[in-house]
Amino acid sequence: MRIRPDKFPERLRQSFGVSTAAGLFGKAHRELTAYRESNDMLRTADHAFNFCVSAWQLVDWVFKDMSDQEREHVGDYLGKPIKTQTELAIAVQKACPSLKICRVIATAGKHVTVDYYPDRTISTALHLDGSHPHYKVRWSLTYAGEICDAVEIFENALKFWDGLLRRIGWLEAIFVDSQN
Repeated sequence: MRIRPDKFPERLRQSFGVSTAAGLFGKAHRELTAYRESNDMLRTADHAFNFCVSAWQLVDWVFKDMSDQEREHVGDYLGKPIKTQTELAIAVQKACPSLKICRVIATAGKHVTVDYYPDRTISTALHLDGSHPHYKVRWSLTYAGEICDAVEIFENALKFWDGLLRRIGWLEAIFVDSQN
């Protein structure tokens, strides 16, 4: 994956190595890779949490990086006009329920509880994944009564952002999931 370097918004650099929404997308991709490769319970939890924060914060970065024309294009892509950051946040959660899960986990990780638009059907649990040669610690999620492997949620969220960022021309290549 190559990120287009030709668009760096004018802003104070106050994050480590992330200057654009496409850069934050790259960070989320690295967190997913690290999550998949880790066998340690605490490290997988760190990568899972970091992925959720990065995936959810992309709402802020994408909104701030978009021009008016790109915002209109994204609105067409999502089927709803996007004029505010809140409208983008609502639209992406409707288009990709995995991002709603990432929002709840990122918010709970930062604020302990989710006070605005909570979803008590979302919870995390630890399990051993015996499908690998060595037992690996993995996280699962419960959402609306369904249990799934957390990596499925992460992959769905990343694929959504990949499609949106490619649609507005911020990524030069298609996201390729090397695990499938």
